[in-house]
Amino acid sequence: MSLNTLRTFALRRPWAVILAAVLVTYWPLSSFGWTLTYGDTLDCWLPWRFFIATCLQDGHFPLWNPLQQMGYPIYADLQGPAWYVEAIALGGTVGQSILVLQGLFLAYLVIGGLGMRRLVQEVHGREGAALVIGVAYALGGFFTGHTMHFYSVISAAWLPWLIEAQLRLMRAPHWRPALSAAVFQYFLLSGGNHTFNILVAYLLAAFFATHAVVLWRSGARATFRQLVAWEGVYVLMAVLMACGTLYAAWEVAPYLSRAEGLDYADAAIRPFTWRACLSYLFPFAVGVNAEALGTDPTMANGYLGMLIGLFALLAFFRKITVTEKVLLVFGSICLLASFGGALPMHKFLWSVLPGFDLFRFPSYFQWGVQLAVLVLAGGTLAHWSSIRQSHGLPLKFLLVGFVGLIGALLMWAWLRVEGDPIQADLCEKLKALSTAQRLLLNGAVPMFVLLAALALALRRRLGLAALGVLVVMEMAWSTGLAVWNTSVANVSPFAVKARVDAQPEGPILPRMEPLGRSKDDGSAMQYLWRNTQVYKGQPTRAGFNSFQLKHVLALDAGPDTLALLDRKPLIFLENDGIDDRVALRAFEHDRFVVQVRNRAADELVVQQAWYPGWEIRVDGKEALVIRTHMAAFGCSLPAGDHLVEILFRKPIVPWLLGLSMVTLFAVLVVLAVTGRRARARFLGVLLLGGFTAFALLGHRPRSERIDDGLRDLAGTTGAPRVVSTDRPALEHELMPDVSAVLRCQGAPEVAHVLSALERIEGPHAELIEAGLDLPLETVYLLNDQGWHVTARDRYAGVILWKLTRQSLGSEGHQVFRDDLGGGRALCDPGDPYTAAFRMRVGDLDYAEGELLAVDLRYRARPGARGMVVLERKRDGRTTSYEALPFIAATAADSVWTPVLLCRSREELRDPDEELGVYVWNDAADTVWVKDLRVRMMKCDD
Repeated sequence: MSLNTLRTFALRRPWAVILAAVLVTYWPLSSFGWTLTYGDTLDCWLPWRFFIATCLQDGHFPLWNPLQQMGYPIYADLQGPAWYVEAIALGGTVGQSILVLQGLFLAYLVIGGLGMRRLVQEVHGREGAALVIGVAYALGGFFTGHTMHFYSVISAAWLPWLIEAQLRLMRAPHWRPALSAAVFQYFLLSGGNHTFNILVAYLLAAFFATHAVVLWRSGARATFRQLVAWEGVYVLMAVLMACGTLYAAWEVAPYLSRAEGLDYADAAIRPFTWRACLSYLFPFAVGVNAEALGTDPTMANGYLGMLIGLFALLAFFRKITVTEKVLLVFGSICLLASFGGALPMHKFLWSVLPGFDLFRFPSYFQWGVQLAVLVLAGGTLAHWSSIRQSHGLPLKFLLVGFVGLIGALLMWAWLRVEGDPIQADLCEKLKALSTAQRLLLNGAVPMFVLLAALALALRRRLGLAALGVLVVMEMAWSTGLAVWNTSVANVSPFAVKARVDAQPEGPILPRMEPLGRSKDDGSAMQYLWRNTQVYKGQPTRAGFNSFQLKHVLALDAGPDTLALLDRKPLIFLENDGIDDRVALRAFEHDRFVVQVRNRAADELVVQQAWYPGWEIRVDGKEALVIRTHMAAFGCSLPAGDHLVEILFRKPIVPWLLGLSMVTLFAVLVVLAVTGRRARARFLGVLLLGGFTAFALLGHRPRSERIDDGLRDLAGTTGAPRVVSTDRPALEHELMPDVSAVLRCQGAPEVAHVLSALERIEGPHAELIEAGLDLPLETVYLLNDQGWHVTARDRYAGVILWKLTRQSLGSEGHQVFRDDLGGGRALCDPGDPYTAAFRMRVGDLDYAEGELLAVDLRYRARPGARGMVVLERKRDGRTTSYEALPFIAATAADSVWTPVLLCRSREELRDPDEELGVYVWNDAADTVWVKDLRVRMMKCDD
């Protein structure tokens, strides 16, 4: 294939070039060998999107999240993003998992690159130069540094599209760019970070002012009036598309302290720092030491390519357009503001300009720096043929200067390199490198690229195609290293997905236990530490989110109230007499039903944050909602038996959602059928519309599906049945003839299922999942205990397992067995541990199976806390530690109870790690254990 053919292909299919550059540079993520970085990615964006998907698949729009922060209106949290068409379309169809989020991140890099290409082409008119800059933007340090800030990634992806559409509109006022700009503004308002909406508003105002002045002075007043009119259309259509987002933001503002503005100390946290300036040349070399950087590592990447920086400097040797001058001023202000309190600019903007006191992280201003530099560099590339002829000497001097600077830094690093890299896997080894080692590794390819550019310049052969190849080489190498700083976590995404998939499908009825017991931790989910109740399904006051209602935050100042609420369940009676009862009968995300028996008049308290929209109906009649306990709400109840329904309703939301979606898709259809490649674009809009319509209209509430399934099963006959459910009234309402009804939630409670099956006579039995998914371990433990699963049939929202007694089934690949002397007693502090079984992870390669299974038998005193410990080490360093509780809630000390615990093999990724397995009792009461066994099991065993 000739060079001209490649060039033609690149210009005709720019998306393929940018996609290839992204996939290669971000290969740890595109190969799905590693997951997106820890931090907000797994703490915030994954659980919030997961919750939105759960709501949509439960047949309703996400209004209220009862599972974190004592409940909050998730439709009003603009970080959600509940109103964003992408989140809706995917959430209600394929769902929102770490794999989807990872794919979306890569897709947004490509979208951002294509948008920057269009922007540069609009400003400078050259396809080749625009493509180079588009690749540079996609591989730039903003995306790499802010990987964990997913809504900022979305903003950075769509901002160039908005600016390009606005510049087209100002150049030639017309309905088409006005509608295009409105669509991108909707994307930014509903899915992006409000920080960038504020920044781009000032930038667009500056562009509008300059164009208006030019038009007015040139006498083109009719064109000016047209521009004003079409800008009005842009504003109107953007408001209609984003009406839900704007309404929610307006409604919630009085209840958010952040809406009143941030103190400067809060607004100035996490700036770009002087040490972070090293990232302009070597983004990998800045490292991950927050103390040394003086800021969070995510805020310390301003990389945009050495050659791109050189092209931007060369812009001062040519005539700069008005658009470039505006961007130059904007970028200069952003550069000064990005250093936060270290320079006066940030505080000046915070104190003078409206909106600048509403966001944190001055490092975000680096996006404006990159925008200005890239457009200036694009102008240089667009005029490259004339520049290298007329300004060849400055070009060579700049290249020599860069080579000298990089050479000096590499020499400094060479003289300070000490020791060898640690013995660890690739991710840990790269993270542990010293600054000198990082400089040498990062600087090798850029040094070669600069020398190659200098050699070609001296021979007068440094053309645009060669420059494009050199830019991609340099940036792919530097960014490809920098992803290990802030974009990648050292865990398989399939391992993270397995932890989420192991949780029951929601919504489930939570246990009515003290709310203080419900905490966010990694005890069950390992890699997911915050907002974990979104997956587990138990309401909590815990939650990691900058969106906090004022009155919930006020609870921190009332320790007595907090202590009282901690002792109470989700819904309780204020006086709570001995004979009083509160039983949860239904639990949906925005609707709870309780059966209440109170001997005297009392107040029913709901431990959810009060917010406009809550209604309470007592025995079908609406009751007055009372605010109580600072943040909660409730109602008065007369003595007697009552059925109480608690609902969160927003009647205006469906109308706003309908208006938003109808306007959006009407505009998209008009833009698709009137533009180039109309058929392909129309089919794309049709596909997105189909996904969105199915997400919003194609699901029924899970509770209805469960009821339908149980009705279908009630009309069938078969073997004796055991029902596992979170809905305790079901056996009385729909299935009166079952052998046992129990709640099996978590691997230790599979013992309850076995106990119920043991009481069944005959060779056959049926096990029913009704509202609460049985744990993964169930099928393996049944197999171990002589029950073979012959079929699993789905009846609407219910699953029927058909079981047959058999001789003991396949044991999988046994790795280790210890009968522990027929019964080993563990009691703390005297003798809390068994001896550890240890082996090298790589030695498991011969063992077939996708699951690591640990099983044992135990007897336990009531206060015992037995745990199976899975520990991994490398060179004396503990790389992973997990203690898995194995004692069921009603376990007895007179019966040997079996338990089996599973973990995905994906978690055993480093063959040089040492895996340790042992049993630990973290309490004073005794637990006896025996028959400890470690196996590798196949998923179809």
